[in-house]
Amino acid sequence: MFLEANDIEKLRNQTNNYAAVSYVEPPYQIACNPRLKVHEKLQIIQNYIQKLEYNYTGMQFFDLNANRPVCGLMDTARHM
Repeated sequence: MFLEANDIEKLRNQTNNYAAVSYVEPPYQIACNPRLKVHEKLQIIQNYIQKLEYNYTGMQFFDLNANRPVCGLMDTARHM
């Protein structure tokens, strides 16, 4: 089954069905802010981490075969 040019164009223009992608700005300003105490910096970092979301693409980027030796799994984890 082949798609025609107008079918492909319809698929490309179907952006209204997707949820808006949200980006969380990393807290770069805390690194050089001497006014913040350590626990305040940690709280800002924790808030940033909690705002991050999982981005599921449906693709598997790494081979995670459980039958591999532990050394191979550790090598994969290092590459991640």
